[in-house]
Amino acid sequence: MLGFSIPELAVRRRVGGGFPLTVSLLGPGLHPGISVTRASDGTRITANGEIAEMGADVARFDHDPVSGLPRGLLVEPQASNLVHYAVATSTDWVNLLCTVTPQNLGELGVFPGVQAASGGASWHRMNVPLDGWVGGSPLRVRVWFKTGSSGKAIVVFRNVTAGAESSVKGTIGSLAAAANNAGPITAIAEQAIGDIRVVEFTVTPDAAATSGQLGVGPNSITPGEDITILGAQVEAGTTASSLIVSNGAAGLREADTIVLNGWTGTYDLEIAYADAATELRSGVVLAPGHVLTPLTGRRPVSIKII
Repeated sequence: MLGFSIPELAVRRRVGGGFPLTVSLLGPGLHPGISVTRASDGTRITANGEIAEMGADVARFDHDPVSGLPRGLLVEPQASNLVHYAVATSTDWVNLLCTVTPQNLGELGVFPGVQAASGGASWHRMNVPLDGWVGGSPLRVRVWFKTGSSGKAIVVFRNVTAGAESSVKGTIGSLAAAANNAGPITAIAEQAIGDIRVVEFTVTPDAAATSGQLGVGPNSITPGEDITILGAQVEAGTTASSLIVSNGAAGLREADTIVLNGWTGTYDLEIAYADAATELRSGVVLAPGHVLTPLTGRRPVSIKII
């Protein structure tokens, strides 16, 4: 969320009246003096907790997926989802010895879901292709699913080039690293959104790969015990960003940029963020077309111009 506080100094110029002015970046629209540019579609979470895709150059006002409370304006850097099919389906993900049943759930507004039932081994799963990566650089993995009759889950990160795997598995709610042959797994986190679960972890690949796989399954040796797979994202870094839709290849989201068009003069800017942090920028010269940088990866909430 973006907040500016611009204390006016006596020697500084302001154009027009109405100061001090507080501009909210909580939505549903932007102040006419502010615009957002982004050379691709992007997603946000709506007040109803659904994932919505927004067109290029459209502001993305984000919300908490559980409470529905506004979290401000999404300002994210360029990022790619290495997963070739972010939305899991029985036709796009490859079945590895599960019994597969397509669903039509529409979870979070985008995920139809596919039920995967174990054939009798804990590693049975569904796989989706990944683009390759460089060795030694961390990747953040995120998977959306619904708890099934197994009450457990396994997520497998596979370096196809090296033939090595790392994984997390166990009882849902207490998943833990179980193998690290493709690289160590750290920072495992789980979130409940109603009956939907989101698991994230960081894997730092030991070796480069020209291609990879991500697998999700019920982690059960009992035939018929199941999990419902919704979707997945794998991106560079240690922090997960908004869902990047992909369909047949890695997906790309271009960077968001905030442009100030409504003010001319020299001001101090105090930017407030969703995490309650503030940042003071002194003596900023504003003119139409001023790009406010860098804010990537943060949610600014309001602008106060004094």
